[in-house]
Amino acid sequence: MVVEEGKFNVTLTYTKADGTQETYNAGSFDVESLTTKPELLEYLAGGEDGDGTTTWEWNEAAGAVWGNGPFGSGNKPQWWAVNYGADIDGQGSSKVGGVARNGSGAWFTIDINNKQAIGSDGVKLPISVSVLEHKDPTWDKGTISFPTATNDNFVIPMGVNVNAGNVVFQNTAVPFRNHRA
Repeated sequence: MVVEEGKFNVTLTYTKADGTQETYNAGSFDVESLTTKPELLEYLAGGEDGDGTTTWEWNEAAGAVWGNGPFGSGNKPQWWAVNYGADIDGQGSSKVGGVARNGSGAWFTIDINNKQAIGSDGVKLPISVSVLEHKDPTWDKGTISFPTATNDNFVIPMGVNVNAGNVVFQNTAVPFRNHRA
């Protein structure tokens, strides 16, 4: 799937009935303009009328805004959950960037036009979006990748794996609500 203008080499790798794989090279294509925008990009950019930027923030009305489980069988953290406000501020204060990057007032903006994400504390990172990695239609609309994210340079509030020493997620689904001013 092509999601931006530019020159692309298109190949198809397929598995035959006997288990062997072959690759077909369809050639090089120059995309001068897009006539359709993938649904995930419209979602991330605020819909068809969006300007290409959307700010995401914690859902203050939710009972739980961050925590663990269960993937695919619920729509919120249920095994261990942190509430909006003092609870997320407490958790965020111990992570890189502190409350400004992770707490209740934290947010990040996705700018599809410039292919970057900007955190509430000013950190900017390039992004790439994959709409082909669907695993569960109720949870997974695609993947946002932050290829240059490091353990001290990330934009998604609490975008860390607490079960692995607070390692930053470079590929993530977005647990925030879309906020459009």
